[in-house]
Amino acid sequence: MNPTIAIIIVAGGTGTRYDAHLPKQYHVLAGKTVLEHTMHYAHHALPDARMVLVTHPQHHDYYASLVLPEHIRVDGGETRQASVYAGLCALAHNPPEFILIHDAARPFLTHAVAHRLVQGLQHHHAVIPVLPLVDTMKRIDADACVITTEDRRQLVAVQTPQAFHYATIKALHDHALHHNATDDAALCEEAGVKVATIVGDNALFKITTQEDMQRAQHYLMPSYPTLRTGMGYDVHRLLAYDDDVPIEARHIILGGIKIPHTHYLSGHSDADVLLHALTDAILGAACAGDIGDHFPPTNPAFAGMDSRIFVHEAMRQLSMRGGRIAHADMTILCEAPKITPHKVAMNEAIAQMLGIATSCVNVKATTTEGLGFEGRREGIAAQAVVSAIFDGGVKN
Repeated sequence: MNPTIAIIIVAGGTGTRYDAHLPKQYHVLAGKTVLEHTMHYAHHALPDARMVLVTHPQHHDYYASLVLPEHIRVDGGETRQASVYAGLCALAHNPPEFILIHDAARPFLTHAVAHRLVQGLQHHHAVIPVLPLVDTMKRIDADACVITTEDRRQLVAVQTPQAFHYATIKALHDHALHHNATDDAALCEEAGVKVATIVGDNALFKITTQEDMQRAQHYLMPSYPTLRTGMGYDVHRLLAYDDDVPIEARHIILGGIKIPHTHYLSGHSDADVLLHALTDAILGAACAGDIGDHFPPTNPAFAGMDSRIFVHEAMRQLSMRGGRIAHADMTILCEAPKITPHKVAMNEAIAQMLGIATSCVNVKATTTEGLGFEGRREGIAAQAVVSAIFDGGVKN
């Protein structure tokens, strides 16, 4: 069974190091406050997790107008530890199994980091994301003079969210009410609870300075588009029609177009081998798995389904990630039927599915000179390549 998970967003800081007039979590980036970005990214990374937001008691006016995912809000304390404890107590009546504690000033939590943390909690009571240090590390004295050079191989930079078994971290906070820990894992270390590490992400940087805010702005609004290419390939078997099927009813479907033929393509859906290859190419560009993930052939609901629905779902997955198709190139490999008379209709049908001009779609056909299963007319194969543009960068 999947563990129950909650995430605490600690947003009670006054941010005086950044701006004495407005806490950094309420500064606007690309049309949303830092806090809104943090909570929306966290929600996308952990969509089934309950969320607790801890804010400063005097920040109600800042908080009240924000558009946030569903959450519980509680007032924070005078220290970060007191604020975390308030968030933990808000869940005590219905505690989760796992809890992630995250800083509001680290907006860009990815699904990959969240997944690694949750996986780590299957084997440890405490897991934190870390990054290796790339600069030489030196210890200095009170006069800023070097004492020694540290071995950076044993040093890491720690990020949030930090992840724990709820019962473990709640008990440690219960017994450390007067301890001012700026790092929740430190409570585990002092209590002898092993703290495991997973690989963090450079995107999880903390906004502390104006330069950090500019970096976050660039992260949300890259100055150049991202280009991705997706490839798809599919094969379906050709089978002879039964004698009782009228000649005029015998056909195959390729590219959404019915083509008269002596045989039919065998498959769980309508077996449109070209659209199946195209679907996989679009999903590849979106980094959204493959056609079997979204439409498993074991599901009876997809029996005989129009393959245009597969293309539409692949396009939805691409759009969710901020992408659009710029170009599609496809090749059909078969001895029969003749594809050339139908290529214009296929180009037009596929262009409509993809929402692009017909001039950006190219369906080709070739034989295999009698070689292989295509040459023996046992089946038809199709290949597809698409180019996708992500104008504002790839969404999480």
